[in-house]
Amino acid sequence: MRRQSLRRTIGGFLLGLVAACGGGSGGGAPDPDPDPDPPPAQVSVSINDASATEGSAGNNTPLTFTVSISASQTNDVSVDFQSSPGSATASADYASSTGTLSIPAGETEVDLVFDILDDPDDESDESFTVTLSNASASTVITRATGTATIVDDDPAPMLTVSAPDVVESTADQAVFMFELSALARDEVSVEYASADATAVAPDDYQSVAGVVEIPRGERMATVTVPIVDDTIDEQDEQFELVLSNVSDTATLTIDRVALTIVDDDTTAAVSPYRLNDTGVTRCANGLSTNLDCNDSASGTNDFPGQDGETGRDAGADDDTDGVAGFEFTKLDAAGSPLPDQSQNYASTPWACIRDEVTGLFWETKTTTGSAGGSDETFDVFNPVDRGTELVEFFEGGQCFSVAECTASAYVSLVNANALCGFDDWRVPTRHELISIVHYGAAAPPMIDIAFFPNTLANSYWTDPAQTVTSPQFVDFFDGSIRSMDARVGAHLRLVRGGW
Repeated sequence: MRRQSLRRTIGGFLLGLVAACGGGSGGGAPDPDPDPDPPPAQVSVSINDASATEGSAGNNTPLTFTVSISASQTNDVSVDFQSSPGSATASADYASSTGTLSIPAGETEVDLVFDILDDPDDESDESFTVTLSNASASTVITRATGTATIVDDDPAPMLTVSAPDVVESTADQAVFMFELSALARDEVSVEYASADATAVAPDDYQSVAGVVEIPRGERMATVTVPIVDDTIDEQDEQFELVLSNVSDTATLTIDRVALTIVDDDTTAAVSPYRLNDTGVTRCANGLSTNLDCNDSASGTNDFPGQDGETGRDAGADDDTDGVAGFEFTKLDAAGSPLPDQSQNYASTPWACIRDEVTGLFWETKTTTGSAGGSDETFDVFNPVDRGTELVEFFEGGQCFSVAECTASAYVSLVNANALCGFDDWRVPTRHELISIVHYGAAAPPMIDIAFFPNTLANSYWTDPAQTVTSPQFVDFFDGSIRSMDARVGAHLRLVRGGW
Protein backbone atom coordinates (compact mmCIF):
# COMPACT_ATOMS: atom_id res chain seq x y z
CA MET A 1 0.00 0.00 0.00
CA ARG A 2 2.82 2.36 0.67
CA ARG A 3 4.27 1.89 -2.81
CA GLN A 4 0.89 2.50 -4.41
CA SER A 5 0.44 5.64 -2.35
CA LEU A 6 3.82 6.89 -3.36
CA ARG A 7 2.99 6.28 -7.04
CA ARG A 8 -0.14 8.31 -6.63
CA THR A 9 1.74 11.02 -4.83
CA ILE A 10 4.34 11.54 -7.51
CA GLY A 11 2.14 10.52 -10.37
CA GLY A 12 1.97 13.99 -11.80
CA PHE A 13 5.72 14.32 -11.67
CA LEU A 14 6.24 10.98 -13.38
CA LEU A 15 3.79 11.77 -16.10
CA GLY A 16 5.50 15.06 -16.79
CA LEU A 17 8.89 13.40 -16.78
CA VAL A 18 7.72 10.71 -19.22
CA ALA A 19 6.18 13.33 -21.50
CA ALA A 20 9.38 15.34 -21.46
CA CYS A 21 11.29 12.22 -22.45
CA GLY A 22 8.96 11.49 -25.39
CA GLY A 23 7.01 8.77 -23.63
CA GLY A 24 3.35 8.49 -22.90
CA SER A 25 0.93 6.92 -20.52
CA GLY A 26 -2.13 4.87 -20.90
CA GLY A 27 -4.19 7.84 -19.97
CA GLY A 28 -2.78 10.23 -22.64
CA ALA A 29 -2.79 10.40 -26.53
CA PRO A 30 -1.71 7.23 -28.39
CA ASP A 31 1.93 6.97 -29.44
CA PRO A 32 2.57 7.79 -33.19
CA ASP A 33 3.30 4.84 -35.54
CA PRO A 34 7.09 4.42 -35.43
CA ASP A 35 7.18 2.97 -39.08
CA PRO A 36 4.41 4.54 -41.26
CA ASP A 37 3.82 3.22 -44.89
CA PRO A 38 5.69 5.43 -47.53
CA PRO A 39 3.60 7.35 -50.12
CA PRO A 40 3.26 5.60 -53.51
CA ALA A 41 6.19 6.37 -55.92
CA GLN A 42 5.37 8.63 -58.90
CA VAL A 43 5.82 7.25 -62.43
CA SER A 44 8.09 9.36 -64.67
CA VAL A 45 7.68 9.74 -68.44
CA SER A 46 10.35 11.03 -70.86
CA ILE A 47 11.24 11.36 -74.55
CA ASN A 48 14.67 10.82 -76.12
CA ASP A 49 16.49 12.56 -79.00
CA ALA A 50 16.42 10.99 -82.47
CA SER A 51 17.97 11.38 -85.90
CA ALA A 52 17.39 10.16 -89.46
CA THR A 53 18.72 10.81 -92.94
CA GLU A 54 16.36 12.86 -95.08
CA GLY A 55 14.22 11.11 -97.68
CA SER A 56 15.57 10.41 -101.15
CA ALA A 57 14.24 9.84 -104.67
CA GLY A 58 10.81 11.17 -103.69
CA ASN A 59 10.42 8.77 -100.75
CA ASN A 60 10.00 9.73 -97.11
CA THR A 61 12.18 8.36 -94.29
CA PRO A 62 10.82 7.56 -90.80
CA LEU A 63 12.36 9.24 -87.76
CA THR A 64 11.50 7.48 -84.49
CA PHE A 65 11.38 8.94 -80.97
CA THR A 66 10.96 6.66 -77.97
CA VAL A 67 8.58 7.82 -75.23
CA SER A 68 9.14 5.74 -72.06
CA ILE A 69 7.92 5.43 -68.44
CA SER A 70 9.98 4.45 -65.41
CA ALA A 71 7.89 1.37 -64.60
CA SER A 72 5.07 -0.52 -66.27
CA GLN A 73 1.56 0.20 -64.98
CA THR A 74 -1.65 -1.71 -64.61
CA ASN A 75 -3.47 0.97 -66.62
CA ASP A 76 -2.58 2.76 -69.85
CA VAL A 77 -0.50 5.93 -69.45
CA SER A 78 -1.25 8.79 -71.85
CA VAL A 79 0.63 11.97 -72.69
CA ASP A 80 0.14 14.75 -75.25
CA PHE A 81 2.85 15.64 -77.78
CA GLN A 82 3.46 18.51 -80.20
CA SER A 83 6.18 19.08 -82.81
CA SER A 84 7.76 22.51 -83.32
CA PRO A 85 10.04 23.70 -86.14
CA GLY A 86 13.65 24.64 -85.54
CA SER A 87 16.10 24.98 -88.40
CA ALA A 88 13.93 22.36 -90.14
CA THR A 89 10.66 23.61 -91.64
CA ALA A 90 7.36 21.78 -91.21
CA SER A 91 5.83 20.46 -94.47
CA ALA A 92 9.11 21.12 -96.30
CA ASP A 93 11.56 19.04 -94.25
CA TYR A 94 9.25 16.94 -92.08
CA ALA A 95 5.57 16.21 -91.55
CA SER A 96 4.48 17.97 -88.36
CA SER A 97 2.17 16.20 -85.91
CA THR A 98 0.25 16.92 -82.69
CA GLY A 99 -1.79 14.48 -80.62
CA THR A 100 -1.95 12.09 -77.70
CA LEU A 101 -0.07 8.82 -77.45
CA SER A 102 -0.69 5.97 -75.03
CA ILE A 103 1.72 3.54 -73.37
CA PRO A 104 -0.32 0.35 -72.93
CA ALA A 105 -0.66 -1.33 -69.52
CA GLY A 106 2.29 -3.62 -68.84
CA GLU A 107 4.56 -1.77 -71.36
CA THR A 108 7.29 0.74 -70.60
CA GLU A 109 7.77 2.52 -73.94
CA VAL A 110 6.15 3.36 -77.28
CA ASP A 111 7.49 4.70 -80.60
CA LEU A 112 6.53 8.14 -81.92
CA VAL A 113 7.28 8.28 -85.66
CA PHE A 114 7.60 11.33 -87.94
CA ASP A 115 8.01 11.36 -91.73
CA ILE A 116 11.21 13.04 -92.93
CA LEU A 117 10.57 14.48 -96.41
CA ASP A 118 12.79 14.36 -99.48
CA ASP A 119 14.27 17.51 -100.99
CA PRO A 120 16.98 17.95 -103.65
CA ASP A 121 18.90 20.73 -101.93
CA ASP A 122 22.39 20.41 -100.50
CA GLU A 123 22.10 21.94 -97.04
CA SER A 124 23.33 21.68 -93.45
CA ASP A 125 21.75 19.19 -91.06
CA GLU A 126 18.48 20.55 -89.64
CA SER A 127 16.42 19.95 -86.52
CA PHE A 128 12.98 20.23 -84.95
CA THR A 129 11.65 19.39 -81.47
CA VAL A 130 8.81 17.39 -79.94
CA THR A 131 7.42 18.43 -76.55
CA LEU A 132 5.40 16.29 -74.10
CA SER A 133 2.63 17.68 -71.86
CA ASN A 134 -0.52 16.70 -69.90
CA ALA A 135 0.59 13.26 -68.72
CA SER A 136 -1.81 10.91 -66.90
CA ALA A 137 -2.53 11.48 -63.22
CA SER A 138 0.23 10.38 -60.82
CA THR A 139 2.69 10.68 -63.70
CA VAL A 140 5.44 13.26 -63.84
CA ILE A 141 7.26 14.34 -67.06
CA THR A 142 10.99 14.28 -66.35
CA ARG A 143 12.24 14.97 -69.90
CA ALA A 144 9.67 16.94 -71.83
CA THR A 145 11.53 17.81 -75.05
CA GLY A 146 13.23 15.63 -77.63
CA THR A 147 15.31 16.99 -80.51
CA ALA A 148 15.13 15.48 -84.00
CA THR A 149 18.17 15.86 -86.28
CA ILE A 150 17.63 15.53 -90.04
CA VAL A 151 20.90 14.47 -91.68
CA ASP A 152 21.28 15.89 -95.19
CA ASP A 153 22.33 13.43 -97.92
CA ASP A 154 22.30 15.60 -101.04
CA PRO A 155 25.52 16.21 -102.98
CA ALA A 156 26.60 19.69 -103.96
CA PRO A 157 24.44 20.90 -106.90
CA MET A 158 25.76 21.04 -110.47
CA LEU A 159 26.60 24.51 -111.82
CA THR A 160 25.96 24.89 -115.55
CA VAL A 161 26.70 27.90 -117.73
CA SER A 162 25.04 28.73 -121.04
CA ALA A 163 25.07 31.66 -123.41
CA PRO A 164 22.47 32.52 -126.10
CA ASP A 165 23.81 33.83 -129.39
CA VAL A 166 23.77 37.60 -129.90
CA VAL A 167 23.27 39.49 -133.15
CA GLU A 168 26.08 41.93 -133.66
CA SER A 169 24.20 45.18 -134.30
CA THR A 170 21.10 44.58 -132.16
CA ALA A 171 22.72 43.55 -128.86
CA ASP A 172 25.03 45.80 -126.90
CA GLN A 173 25.98 43.00 -124.51
CA ALA A 174 26.14 39.22 -124.29
CA VAL A 175 24.74 37.40 -121.27
CA PHE A 176 26.24 34.25 -119.73
CA MET A 177 23.72 32.48 -117.50
CA PHE A 178 24.93 30.56 -114.42
CA GLU A 179 22.37 28.12 -113.02
CA LEU A 180 22.45 25.59 -110.16
CA SER A 181 20.64 22.28 -110.49
CA ALA A 182 19.33 22.77 -106.93
CA LEU A 183 19.77 25.15 -104.02
CA ALA A 184 23.23 25.05 -102.45
CA ARG A 185 23.89 24.89 -98.71
CA ASP A 186 25.75 28.21 -98.88
CA GLU A 187 26.88 30.88 -101.34
CA VAL A 188 28.42 29.60 -104.60
CA SER A 189 31.27 31.50 -106.22
CA VAL A 190 33.33 30.92 -109.37
CA GLU A 191 35.98 32.99 -111.11
CA TYR A 192 35.62 33.87 -114.80
CA ALA A 193 37.64 35.53 -117.55
CA SER A 194 36.89 36.06 -121.23
CA ALA A 195 39.17 34.52 -123.88
CA ASP A 196 39.48 35.09 -127.62
CA ALA A 197 38.49 32.43 -130.13
CA THR A 198 37.52 33.68 -133.60
CA ALA A 199 36.17 36.84 -131.98
CA VAL A 200 38.94 39.09 -130.69
CA ALA A 201 38.89 41.72 -127.94
CA PRO A 202 38.61 44.69 -128.12
CA ASP A 203 37.52 44.66 -131.80
CA ASP A 204 34.55 42.33 -131.36
CA TYR A 205 33.88 42.42 -127.60
CA GLN A 206 35.25 43.93 -124.38
CA SER A 207 37.33 41.66 -122.14
CA VAL A 208 35.91 40.87 -118.69
CA ALA A 209 37.17 39.06 -115.59
CA GLY A 210 35.89 38.68 -112.05
CA VAL A 211 33.95 36.49 -109.64
CA VAL A 212 30.28 35.59 -110.01
CA GLU A 213 28.39 34.80 -106.81
CA ILE A 214 25.07 33.02 -106.35
CA PRO A 215 23.74 33.87 -102.87
CA ARG A 216 22.40 31.19 -100.57
CA GLY A 217 18.76 30.54 -101.35
CA GLU A 218 19.10 31.51 -105.02
CA ARG A 219 19.90 29.46 -108.10
CA MET A 220 20.89 31.86 -110.86
CA ALA A 221 23.31 34.65 -111.69
CA THR A 222 24.52 36.31 -114.89
CA VAL A 223 27.70 37.79 -116.31
CA THR A 224 27.41 40.37 -119.09
CA VAL A 225 30.03 41.12 -121.73
CA PRO A 226 29.90 44.28 -123.91
CA ILE A 227 29.64 43.53 -127.66
CA VAL A 228 31.27 45.76 -130.29
CA ASP A 229 29.30 46.41 -133.50
CA ASP A 230 31.16 46.72 -136.79
CA THR A 231 30.19 47.08 -140.46
CA ILE A 232 32.36 44.25 -141.78
CA ASP A 233 30.64 41.41 -143.64
CA GLU A 234 32.25 38.39 -141.98
CA GLN A 235 31.61 34.93 -140.60
CA ASP A 236 29.90 34.51 -137.25
CA GLU A 237 32.50 34.67 -134.50
CA GLN A 238 32.94 33.21 -131.05
CA PHE A 239 34.68 34.00 -127.80
CA GLU A 240 34.73 32.08 -124.54
CA LEU A 241 34.20 32.57 -120.85
CA VAL A 242 36.79 30.50 -118.97
CA LEU A 243 35.74 29.34 -115.47
CA SER A 244 37.90 28.34 -112.50
CA ASN A 245 38.09 28.05 -108.69
CA VAL A 246 34.48 27.14 -108.04
CA SER A 247 33.59 26.98 -104.33
CA ASP A 248 33.03 23.58 -102.70
CA THR A 249 29.31 24.33 -102.51
CA ALA A 250 28.80 23.38 -106.17
CA THR A 251 30.28 21.17 -108.91
CA LEU A 252 31.16 22.87 -112.18
CA THR A 253 29.96 20.88 -115.22
CA ILE A 254 32.01 22.81 -117.78
CA ASP A 255 35.13 24.94 -117.43
CA ARG A 256 34.62 27.08 -120.53
CA VAL A 257 31.57 28.09 -122.55
CA ALA A 258 31.49 29.73 -125.98
CA LEU A 259 29.19 32.50 -127.17
CA THR A 260 28.53 33.26 -130.85
CA ILE A 261 28.34 36.80 -132.22
CA VAL A 262 26.06 36.52 -135.26
CA ASP A 263 27.18 38.82 -138.07
CA ASP A 264 24.39 40.79 -139.73
CA ASP A 265 26.42 42.84 -142.20
CA THR A 266 25.70 42.07 -145.88
CA THR A 267 27.29 42.72 -149.25
CA ALA A 268 25.67 43.16 -152.62
CA ALA A 269 25.86 39.41 -153.31
CA VAL A 270 22.52 37.62 -153.37
CA SER A 271 22.23 34.77 -150.86
CA PRO A 272 21.79 31.38 -152.57
CA TYR A 273 19.73 30.09 -149.67
CA ARG A 274 15.97 29.90 -149.37
CA LEU A 275 14.89 30.56 -145.81
CA ASN A 276 11.78 29.83 -143.84
CA ASP A 277 9.95 32.65 -142.14
CA THR A 278 9.52 32.76 -138.35
CA GLY A 279 5.91 31.55 -138.09
CA VAL A 280 4.85 34.80 -136.38
CA THR A 281 1.52 36.01 -137.78
CA ARG A 282 0.35 38.27 -134.95
CA CYS A 283 1.43 41.76 -133.98
CA ALA A 284 1.85 43.98 -130.93
CA ASN A 285 1.14 47.51 -129.79
CA GLY A 286 3.09 49.35 -127.13
CA LEU A 287 1.56 47.26 -124.32
CA SER A 288 0.20 43.92 -125.59
CA THR A 289 1.06 41.12 -127.97
CA ASN A 290 -0.86 38.50 -129.97
CA LEU A 291 -3.02 41.13 -131.64
CA ASP A 292 -4.32 41.54 -135.20
CA CYS A 293 -1.76 43.24 -137.41
CA ASN A 294 -2.27 46.74 -138.85
CA ASP A 295 -5.39 47.12 -136.69
CA SER A 296 -6.55 50.59 -135.68
CA ALA A 297 -8.79 49.29 -132.88
CA SER A 298 -5.88 47.72 -130.99
CA GLY A 299 -3.33 50.31 -132.13
CA THR A 300 -1.03 47.90 -133.96
CA ASN A 301 -1.29 50.15 -137.04
CA ASP A 302 0.85 52.65 -135.12
CA PHE A 303 3.72 50.12 -135.28
CA PRO A 304 4.11 49.28 -138.97
CA GLY A 305 6.51 46.77 -140.50
CA GLN A 306 6.19 44.09 -137.82
CA ASP A 307 7.24 40.48 -138.42
CA GLY A 308 3.64 39.32 -138.67
CA GLU A 309 3.01 41.69 -141.57
CA THR A 310 5.89 40.61 -143.80
CA GLY A 311 7.41 37.58 -145.49
CA ARG A 312 5.92 34.16 -146.20
CA ASP A 313 3.94 34.17 -142.96
CA ALA A 314 1.88 37.07 -144.29
CA GLY A 315 1.89 36.18 -148.00
CA ALA A 316 1.76 32.36 -148.02
CA ASP A 317 -0.23 31.54 -144.90
CA ASP A 318 -1.90 28.22 -145.83
CA ASP A 319 -2.20 25.99 -142.77
CA THR A 320 -3.06 22.87 -144.80
CA ASP A 321 0.65 22.23 -145.51
CA GLY A 322 2.15 23.80 -142.41
CA VAL A 323 1.26 26.69 -140.13
CA ALA A 324 1.87 30.28 -141.23
CA GLY A 325 4.40 30.36 -144.10
CA PHE A 326 5.86 26.90 -143.43
CA GLU A 327 5.30 24.30 -146.15
CA PHE A 328 5.96 20.63 -145.35
CA THR A 329 5.25 17.23 -146.92
CA LYS A 330 4.90 13.97 -145.00
CA LEU A 331 6.94 11.06 -146.46
CA ASP A 332 6.60 7.33 -145.86
CA ALA A 333 9.48 4.91 -145.14
CA ALA A 334 10.33 4.77 -148.85
CA GLY A 335 10.49 8.57 -149.13
CA SER A 336 7.21 8.92 -151.02
CA PRO A 337 4.58 11.53 -150.06
CA LEU A 338 1.61 10.17 -148.12
CA PRO A 339 -1.47 10.08 -150.38
CA ASP A 340 -3.50 11.87 -147.70
CA GLN A 341 -1.43 14.62 -146.08
CA SER A 342 -4.22 15.36 -143.58
CA GLN A 343 -3.73 12.06 -141.71
CA ASN A 344 -2.40 12.33 -138.18
CA TYR A 345 0.62 10.42 -136.93
CA ALA A 346 -1.33 8.09 -134.65
CA SER A 347 -3.41 6.71 -137.54
CA THR A 348 -0.84 6.90 -140.36
CA PRO A 349 2.75 7.36 -139.15
CA TRP A 350 5.29 8.95 -141.49
CA ALA A 351 9.05 8.50 -141.44
CA CYS A 352 10.33 11.85 -142.76
CA ILE A 353 9.28 15.41 -143.50
CA ARG A 354 10.36 17.39 -146.54
CA ASP A 355 10.57 21.15 -146.13
CA GLU A 356 9.32 22.57 -149.45
CA VAL A 357 10.86 25.98 -148.77
CA THR A 358 14.41 24.99 -147.83
CA GLY A 359 14.50 21.61 -149.58
CA LEU A 360 15.77 19.91 -146.42
CA PHE A 361 14.57 16.44 -145.34
CA TRP A 362 13.95 15.90 -141.62
CA GLU A 363 13.75 12.76 -139.53
CA THR A 364 10.42 12.06 -137.78
CA LYS A 365 10.80 11.05 -134.12
CA THR A 366 8.83 8.05 -132.93
CA THR A 367 7.03 7.68 -129.62
CA THR A 368 8.87 7.38 -126.31
CA GLY A 369 10.59 4.20 -125.21
CA SER A 370 11.55 3.05 -128.71
CA ALA A 371 14.45 3.30 -131.16
CA GLY A 372 14.37 6.73 -132.74
CA GLY A 373 12.01 7.85 -129.98
CA SER A 374 11.53 11.41 -128.83
CA ASP A 375 12.95 10.66 -125.38
CA GLU A 376 16.34 9.37 -126.58
CA THR A 377 19.35 11.55 -125.79
CA PHE A 378 22.92 11.44 -127.09
CA ASP A 379 26.21 13.17 -126.49
CA VAL A 380 28.32 14.64 -129.29
CA PHE A 381 31.71 14.07 -127.71
CA ASN A 382 34.50 12.99 -130.04
CA PRO A 383 34.37 9.14 -130.08
CA VAL A 384 38.19 8.96 -130.14
CA ASP A 385 38.36 10.61 -126.72
CA ARG A 386 35.63 8.58 -125.04
CA GLY A 387 36.62 6.42 -122.12
CA THR A 388 38.89 8.97 -120.51
CA GLU A 389 38.39 9.77 -116.85
CA LEU A 390 37.04 13.21 -117.72
CA VAL A 391 34.35 11.81 -120.03
CA GLU A 392 33.31 8.98 -117.73
CA PHE A 393 32.42 11.54 -115.06
CA PHE A 394 29.31 12.30 -117.14
CA GLU A 395 26.47 9.94 -117.95
CA GLY A 396 26.09 11.21 -121.51
CA GLY A 397 22.94 10.19 -123.34
CA GLN A 398 20.25 7.61 -122.66
CA CYS A 399 18.92 5.78 -125.70
CA PHE A 400 17.44 2.56 -127.10
CA SER A 401 18.81 2.70 -130.64
CA VAL A 402 22.51 2.06 -130.08
CA ALA A 403 24.66 0.62 -127.31
CA GLU A 404 26.72 3.78 -126.86
CA CYS A 405 24.49 6.85 -126.96
CA THR A 406 26.61 9.07 -129.19
CA ALA A 407 25.42 11.19 -132.09
CA SER A 408 27.93 9.56 -134.43
CA ALA A 409 26.69 6.06 -133.58
CA TYR A 410 23.07 7.08 -134.15
CA VAL A 411 23.86 8.75 -137.50
CA SER A 412 25.63 5.56 -138.63
CA LEU A 413 22.61 3.45 -137.64
CA VAL A 414 20.10 5.66 -139.48
CA ASN A 415 22.23 5.69 -142.63
CA ALA A 416 22.75 1.91 -142.48
CA ASN A 417 18.96 1.53 -142.44
CA ALA A 418 18.57 4.05 -145.32
CA LEU A 419 15.79 6.05 -143.68
CA CYS A 420 13.31 7.13 -146.38
CA GLY A 421 15.71 5.67 -148.95
CA PHE A 422 18.66 7.96 -148.10
CA ASP A 423 22.01 7.20 -146.50
CA ASP A 424 23.37 10.74 -146.08
CA TRP A 425 21.64 11.77 -142.87
CA ARG A 426 23.63 14.01 -140.50
CA VAL A 427 23.36 16.26 -137.44
CA PRO A 428 21.94 19.64 -138.60
CA THR A 429 23.77 22.93 -138.43
CA ARG A 430 22.29 25.51 -136.10
CA HIS A 431 20.98 27.53 -139.10
CA GLU A 432 19.21 24.47 -140.45
CA LEU A 433 17.66 23.50 -137.12
CA ILE A 434 16.56 27.04 -136.34
CA SER A 435 14.76 27.12 -139.72
CA ILE A 436 11.98 24.84 -138.41
CA VAL A 437 11.46 26.74 -135.15
CA HIS A 438 7.92 28.12 -135.06
CA TYR A 439 8.27 31.33 -133.08
CA GLY A 440 4.57 32.04 -133.40
CA ALA A 441 3.54 28.89 -131.50
CA ALA A 442 1.07 29.52 -128.69
CA ALA A 443 2.96 27.19 -126.35
CA PRO A 444 6.05 24.95 -126.36
CA PRO A 445 7.31 23.03 -128.23
CA MET A 446 8.10 25.78 -130.72
CA ILE A 447 7.50 23.75 -133.90
CA ASP A 448 4.60 22.77 -136.16
CA ILE A 449 3.60 19.73 -134.14
CA ALA A 450 1.16 18.57 -136.85
CA PHE A 451 4.15 17.73 -139.09
CA PHE A 452 6.80 17.13 -136.38
CA PRO A 453 4.98 14.92 -133.85
CA ASN A 454 6.59 13.70 -130.63
CA THR A 455 8.83 16.78 -130.42
CA LEU A 456 9.80 17.68 -126.85
CA ALA A 457 10.14 21.23 -125.54
CA ASN A 458 13.80 20.56 -124.90
CA SER A 459 17.37 20.76 -126.23
CA TYR A 460 18.35 19.36 -129.67
CA TRP A 461 21.99 19.17 -130.76
CA THR A 462 23.44 21.01 -133.74
CA ASP A 463 26.57 19.89 -135.60
CA PRO A 464 29.55 20.40 -133.23
CA ALA A 465 31.85 20.77 -136.24
CA GLN A 466 30.14 24.06 -137.03
CA THR A 467 31.32 25.71 -133.79
CA VAL A 468 34.79 26.65 -132.66
CA THR A 469 34.56 25.42 -129.08
CA SER A 470 31.49 24.18 -127.17
CA PRO A 471 28.77 22.63 -129.39
CA GLN A 472 25.39 24.31 -129.49
CA PHE A 473 21.80 23.23 -129.18
CA VAL A 474 18.44 24.70 -130.17
CA ASP A 475 15.98 24.72 -127.30
CA PHE A 476 12.47 24.06 -128.63
CA PHE A 477 11.05 25.39 -125.37
CA ASP A 478 11.74 28.97 -126.47
CA GLY A 479 13.67 28.71 -129.76
CA SER A 480 16.95 29.95 -128.28
CA ILE A 481 20.44 28.76 -129.25
CA ARG A 482 22.94 28.05 -126.48
CA SER A 483 26.20 26.23 -125.88
CA MET A 484 26.56 23.11 -123.77
CA ASP A 485 29.21 20.58 -122.81
CA ALA A 486 29.56 17.88 -125.51
CA ARG A 487 29.42 15.16 -122.86
CA VAL A 488 25.91 16.04 -121.73
CA GLY A 489 23.00 14.17 -123.30
CA ALA A 490 20.56 16.09 -125.52
CA HIS A 491 18.03 15.11 -128.18
CA LEU A 492 18.74 14.65 -131.91
CA ARG A 493 16.74 15.27 -135.09
CA LEU A 494 18.72 14.31 -138.18
CA VAL A 495 18.59 16.16 -141.52
CA ARG A 496 19.74 15.56 -145.07
CA GLY A 497 20.02 17.68 -148.19
CA GLY A 498 21.33 21.22 -148.31
CA TRP A 499 20.43 24.75 -149.23
